[in-house]
Amino acid sequence: MAFTRLISAHPGTDSVYPGTDTTFEKLTTNAITNPKRFRSIERKVRTDGLSLVDQGLEEGVRSIASPIRNSRGEVIAAMKVSWHASRVDVDRMLEGFKPRLL
Repeated sequence: MAFTRLISAHPGTDSVYPGTDTTFEKLTTNAITNPKRFRSIERKVRTDGLSLVDQGLEEGVRSIASPIRNSRGEVIAAMKVSWHASRVDVDRMLEGFKPRLL
């Protein structure tokens, strides 16, 4: 749900990791470790209003998350749905869960 926190970041903030010396640990083969790629995903998360992580934190686990906002539009929480990768593909997650999360 870390990417979901990005949605609530201040509009002028480009990245939650603004430093060029930031390093990323490769937790799985799908983990994003390239800072430029990470920042690209940050921008997409902000635009889309949700994040999808495909086996980036745990092999075999896909998750999709979105923010929960209060009446003022402020992010107060997040909701995440996780599924085993063998049971649901990325397209199904986006088609089936995205409309319900947004």
